Amino acid sequence: MLITDPNLWANTLFAHAELNDPRRTRRLVRISASLAQNVGQSIMQSARSPADMEAAYRFMRNSAIRAEHIDDAGFASTADMAAQFNILLALEDTTSLNFSYPSIRDDLGHISTSQQARGLQAHSVLLYAPEAVQLVGLIAQQRWTRDITTMGKNRRATQTPYQAKESYKWEQTSRQMAERLGPLMQRVISVCDREADLIEYLAYKHQQGQRFIVRSAKSRRIEEADSKLYAFGCELAVAGERSVNVPQKGGRKARQVQCDIRYAPVTIKVPTNKQGESISLFYVSCIEQGSPDGLSWHLLTSEPVTNAEQAQQIVMHYEKRWLIEDFHKAWKSSGTRVEALRLQTRANLEKAVVILSFVAVRIQQLRFTGLQDEDEGIMLPKSVTKGKIIKTVTGEGQKRYDFQFVNKRGYKITVEGLSEKFNPEYWNYAKLISGVLRYRMPVAHVIKLVNQLQLTSETLNTWRVGVERALKKYLYEENGIDNLENGIDYKETEDEIDEQ
Repeated sequence: MLITDPNLWANTLFAHAELNDPRRTRRLVRISASLAQNVGQSIMQSARSPADMEAAYRFMRNSAIRAEHIDDAGFASTADMAAQFNILLALEDTTSLNFSYPSIRDDLGHISTSQQARGLQAHSVLLYAPEAVQLVGLIAQQRWTRDITTMGKNRRATQTPYQAKESYKWEQTSRQMAERLGPLMQRVISVCDREADLIEYLAYKHQQGQRFIVRSAKSRRIEEADSKLYAFGCELAVAGERSVNVPQKGGRKARQVQCDIRYAPVTIKVPTNKQGESISLFYVSCIEQGSPDGLSWHLLTSEPVTNAEQAQQIVMHYEKRWLIEDFHKAWKSSGTRVEALRLQTRANLEKAVVILSFVAVRIQQLRFTGLQDEDEGIMLPKSVTKGKIIKTVTGEGQKRYDFQFVNKRGYKITVEGLSEKFNPEYWNYAKLISGVLRYRMPVAHVIKLVNQLQLTSETLNTWRVGVERALKKYLYEENGIDNLENGIDYKETEDEIDEQ
């Protein structure tokens, strides 16, 4: 359920935050609602009054309130919402947050090769329901600082325990998700980039029976061939093709590429410098045609892949990783401007960072999902210029009409049961208009008829204006010629005309 009202959204997310004082919880809700309502503005700018501004800063400075208390409430709310979905993708990624202003530099760690840059590292997990085409929310987030004294120094990775490495974050977030979701974890597929291609992480997910899709970072040794994974994959038969939309990133332009899909079961051997047993997985590759340096995805998954359709599904799931990158953009850009925060201690800073991370998710939900009927779960985009109506007859002989369109990323979206949402009064007027068009009344006359309808409510009159505007698109402006009269074949069946 997409909650559009900022006050209701903030209350749903944080009303149960355990801050040891109900007044603190109410203040958290108020701060969050103000930031959600005033997108891109600072805490000071979004405050409703000078008293609210001072109360917000007292909240951030309160040492009894920790960032973990805030995000625990948000994660719990996400877990509650997750229960309504059969399949969930846990989209994971890490980003750096730059806070290099003088008063806080000493509390933070290095984030790049620059000696001046200081900030936080944040690893976030965003839940997405692919069947419902819905962003659910944040379910986990780790924040940490890197030791500035180790910057530029070579570390002996092989001598550092796995649990002490930064890469342990992948397993750690899986453990946190499992604690929060309980039995729902069986519905979750972790979707990770190449950074998660760690034999320890793959082994953990395999041993725990947790589902995952991980993009391979290296061509590993496998038991199925003397050659390594990538060479083995190239020898597999092409199981299908897929057009992949590659989003814009950095200096890279967005583009659409045609790829070959291959798949096979594989058994990954443990590296010689590691301990453990081989891991049985499934392999899916998605390689750009005719371009050796083009898109090349080698995916390792726990999901059974025994046919081309299942292989396509794995690629589709991995494509959704762009959502976690879009979350980072909403978080760091004009959406919440998290990196513009100016607070005097790391503890105070983190509280604001956490609140804005949930605000960023809300921004992304509104952008991505569009409008949604909160009672029936029917989602509608903000605007669609082209689509088709599909007539469906149920097993009981009842008719319904679905709406299908292709979104801007090329995915085919079907809104089922749209006709069930029609108001009977609108429906009757729509049948009148359909009937006169069916009997070839010129569109100009139909527009005049619609204009003369005596409607009883402001809402219906607004609908009438929209119908007029839509019909006018079918008028040939030059010389006032009716375009439908001159360009349309009227020999369609009754059902076909209804669908149009």
